Amino acid sequence: MISDYERNLRCRRRDENGDIVWGHGMQDYASGLDAMGEVIRSRLQAVQGEWWEGDATALPYYDEIMTAYQTSQNRAMIDLMVIDRIMDTRGVLSVSDVSSEIKNRQYVFKCKVNTVYGVTPAEVIL
Repeated sequence: MISDYERNLRCRRRDENGDIVWGHGMQDYASGLDAMGEVIRSRLQAVQGEWWEGDATALPYYDEIMTAYQTSQNRAMIDLMVIDRIMDTRGVLSVSDVSSEIKNRQYVFKCKVNTVYGVTPAEVIL
């Protein structure tokens, strides 16, 4: 059974800086697969301790990830944290084509996310 959330998902779009877009009427809203991508991006960009209510499932700060990234075992654990964050998103069915690397002193994670709306790419850069 598909929930109303999954059937009618709609949220505000964000620009390339991550700021919410205003002033363009209904064009400022994403729905369906586009909205699902916005929700996943928002969840991946949330870090522990940045929101007043807190979020135990949010990703740790950049320095915690980078200091732990040194071994392949730690890298796999960090990748799993990101995958778990994505999979915990309502409407997500699976994650595939996972890749991660350190690029320009940043942790870059990319994957494809299969949702109730279809497949969307996801990326987190910390």
